[in-house]
Amino acid sequence: MENKEKGIIDDIIRVAESLGLKRGERFSRNEYLIHGAKFSENNIYDGGTDWTYYCKKAGFLTKAKEEVPDAVYYDRLKKAYELLGRLPKTSERKKFGLNFQKRRWATLEVFIKEAISIGIIPGLMKREKEIFLLQ
Repeated sequence: MENKEKGIIDDIIRVAESLGLKRGERFSRNEYLIHGAKFSENNIYDGGTDWTYYCKKAGFLTKAKEEVPDAVYYDRLKKAYELLGRLPKTSERKKFGLNFQKRRWATLEVFIKEAISIGIIPGLMKREKEIFLLQ
């Protein structure tokens, strides 16, 4: 381990402990930088490393939001479909945990069509005055 790398790891531990955090707890880059970091964001990201790398080496978890796998959204859709006996409405997305990002699926309808095409829910989709039959 390089001196710089060891220095960053030791400093992360120092700052985290000053905040009362124990190894294995969540610690954000922002908390580190605000509460007395000796190293800058540029130091952390220099040479292809990142906060996650250093945080893990120091024994902490990051507070970064982890992306929810597609399978989880498909499972939620299936449960909503079974519970409601119909497809969920756009206004019901949050209720069933279907509030995914638009870059993933632009609309609920696009997501449902994809779920139908891979066999997650039945292929007949009634939405307002349209009927989609996907195979």
